[in-house]
Amino acid sequence: MRAILRVDDRLLHGKLSISWTSYLKTDTILIANENAVNDEFTMMSLRLAKPRNVQIIIQDIPDAIAYLRENSESERRILVVVKKIVDALPLLEAFSFFTSLNIGGLRSRNAKIEISPAIFLNEADLAICKELSRTIEIYFQEIPEHPKIHFQDLQISESRQI
Repeated sequence: MRAILRVDDRLLHGKLSISWTSYLKTDTILIANENAVNDEFTMMSLRLAKPRNVQIIIQDIPDAIAYLRENSESERRILVVVKKIVDALPLLEAFSFFTSLNIGGLRSRNAKIEISPAIFLNEADLAICKELSRTIEIYFQEIPEHPKIHFQDLQISESRQI
């Protein structure tokens, strides 16, 4: 199995479903989000947003971890999507095959640090990224055509504050 872990507050949308699945040659999108599992309308919307020939699985985080464990020896190419950086932590703790974290969309109005027009961090996100960057690559990238912005290369300053 090959799996990529992504944070995107919209979970699944056109940019993600078309550009990332094509670029990564993904055959499965795993949405790990409890709210999505418990909201029939959200589940229906996510299913409609997926590309043809790509399987979508919508589970809460513990079930997503179980799914990844069960499929760890498979040939699947899985894009795992969580809504918040903190949601990625249990997945990163459970699996050593995640060597990077792609942050593609965080549009929080309470966040103060602008990374790009679609990515903002709050203080808690920043602290998590600092800690995680000691062991994995963290990068910001909305779509594959955009250059990666590596967290390790950022110099967070007042100029980045909004």
